[in-house]
Amino acid sequence: MRLFLALDLPSATREGLRPLISERLSGAKWVNPEQWHLTLRFLGEQDEKFASALRSAFSDLRFSAFSLRPRGLGVFPDARRPRVLWVGLEAPPALFTLQKSLEEILRGLGLDAEGKAFHPHLTLARFKSPPGKDLEHFLQKHQSFALPPFEVREFHLYSSRLSPRGAEHTREAGFPLN
Repeated sequence: MRLFLALDLPSATREGLRPLISERLSGAKWVNPEQWHLTLRFLGEQDEKFASALRSAFSDLRFSAFSLRPRGLGVFPDARRPRVLWVGLEAPPALFTLQKSLEEILRGLGLDAEGKAFHPHLTLARFKSPPGKDLEHFLQKHQSFALPPFEVREFHLYSSRLSPRGAEHTREAGFPLN
């Protein structure tokens, strides 16, 4: 199974993001709104034994709920070679502490450390070819984009199956935050 850990979005936040993907943006392959999430950690191909160990390890984790606020747009890796269009998230230290704790648990289960820094974002689109000036105009038009904050009360273990229509995610387990 391809696994990842993520935070879900409330429906009000999804609805607030929808107008962004209704615009024409050359080269953009928009992510299905039902697939929007904040990835805490991609785990890659894992077997059921590992998934079971995760469920057990995370069931004892204790963290307080916190709020996130979608704000700002950007691209990865940079404006000259955009591959991903994202919405940023204003995040309290609690999110980074949670992510770091998950990382420590994963290392204890034998998973190598993540090779890149954690950057909280929601992926809106991917580009297979350069989008040209459309992207520059899109980012400029939405430079002050923001939505109201939402409360995070749990995180989830997801499996992901690749298909011709894109990745299909299935929630495998949920872990509440206090």
